[in-house]
This record gives sequence, C-alpha cells and structure tokens, in this order.
Amino acid sequence: MGKSKHKKRINAGKLSKELGDTKSQFKFFQDAGIIAKKVVCSKCGADMTSISYQKKRFMCSKCKSARSWFTGTFMFGAKISMRKVIMLGE
Repeated sequence: MGKSKHKKRINAGKLSKELGDTKSQFKFFQDAGIIAKKVVCSKCGADMTSISYQKKRFMCSKCKSARSWFTGTFMFGAKISMRKVIMLGE
C-alpha cells in the first residue's frame, strides 16, 4: 500500500508568524506554483536570476529589465498583499 499524502495542518497564527517577511512569502508562493521558479527575460532571452524583494520583481542581470513576480498569475494587478492571500487560503 502506498503512503497517504496528508497535508500538514498549521494554524493561522503560526503560519502568519512563519511567513512574516517578503522572502518567506515569496518562497511559499514559489512552492505553491503561483510564482515561477525560473523566468526568462522577454527582451533578451536571458534567465532572470536577480530578485528584488523590496519591489517584488525579477531582474535581468544581462539587459537590466524587470518583470513583476505576478505577471501571468491571478495576483497580477491585485490590490491585496501576499500575506492576505496566504491567510485567505487557510
């Protein structure tokens, strides 16, 4: 018999504390498949390897263009914080 895959339950208070900073929230969204783990620059085709946590953007180290973390996601243009989206899912 295979192992059953039960998601680990966590209460909202603990989750809020664990995801209190932008880096933690970014990782949570990447692990959930909401933010891409690899992004290619639409201008030059290079991998966008730099991340601006303050501005919530991927940065191209080759041509210096920037792209929102949320481009192409339900979060693009939303006026709600990542923290609130995480808490809504709980």
